[in-house]
Amino acid sequence: MEIESSSIVIRVLKNLWEYRTNNSLSDETVEEKIRIENCFLQLLERIENKGDVIQADGVDTFIKDLTLEELVQSIKQYIDNNKPHVAMDRLHTYSMKKFAYLILQEDKTICEESDPLYSRVGKYIKLLKNDKNLTATSETIIKSSINVFNKLNDIRNNKSLAHDNDLLEYCEARFIFSSINLILRFIKDIEKEKFEQ
Repeated sequence: MEIESSSIVIRVLKNLWEYRTNNSLSDETVEEKIRIENCFLQLLERIENKGDVIQADGVDTFIKDLTLEELVQSIKQYIDNNKPHVAMDRLHTYSMKKFAYLILQEDKTICEESDPLYSRVGKYIKLLKNDKNLTATSETIIKSSINVFNKLNDIRNNKSLAHDNDLLEYCEARFIFSSINLILRFIKDIEKEKFEQ
């Protein structure tokens, strides 16, 4: 626990907890089980609050699709192993798929396969403004994401494993991944009905 990153420690602890709950001791009282679980959850919270855990909760399988499932699994594996710099090209591919899906849910005529990522994000935001009543602050933030996703294309082409490149520095990759994850999580939250399978 002292040597490994928090994300790895949390993953191992959760796996151990799952094993424990599936093989629990029968002589524990309900109160003991609750107390032990509360202690475990507090430990996880302390570890997560250390600040080096990267979240990938905005990245999920939103439709049944083998390619998407493999893509999400790959991204989460890199994030669990604290390697956001290696996940950049896959984050770009994931975002292309997600925004195409969101657009096609509303209008099957406005999303072309050749549309770059920033264009898909822009088209989605136009649809979002018509569909949701966002505050001016949320609207400003989500509009600024068009430029963020435009720059992600440059990262994919010049600082990721998509081509023979030097990878993005870890700290910057962590910042970019976390920022994009927040945008994706917000979209996931406000579009819940579109992602329920």
